[in-house]
Amino acid sequence: MQNLVKIAGRYFDVYITAVKRSHEITDGENAGRTMPPQALMIRDIIGTFIPYTITFETKKLAPGEYDALVETLSQPVDSISITMPYGQSEISFDAYVTKVEDELLSNIHGIRRWGNLQVTFTPMAPNIKP
Repeated sequence: MQNLVKIAGRYFDVYITAVKRSHEITDGENAGRTMPPQALMIRDIIGTFIPYTITFETKKLAPGEYDALVETLSQPVDSISITMPYGQSEISFDAYVTKVEDELLSNIHGIRRWGNLQVTFTPMAPNIKP
């Protein structure tokens, strides 16, 4: 799978081995349960957030291209613009990243190969609003 995920306006020359998403329907501060015996739930839905976790395959990626991808993902910024697959189309939104995780796979002749790169993109605002 290539060219499924656009990060900061760019498709990186990298394969994607997994795209995982969830739909999190989030309540605001006025949500809660009424008093017993009914104990009914009162919702204060602010919207649905759709975070994505992407796993990148990096074995065939040039070291410089890999470094550029990791640097883009690791910038200490409030958010990054992304475009993700959504159903049969795409969804674009600003997301924040709190963790970029990978591992050193080899170090041959001074060339380090990193891999198993995984990152979660969490929307800054609801993707779906009530």
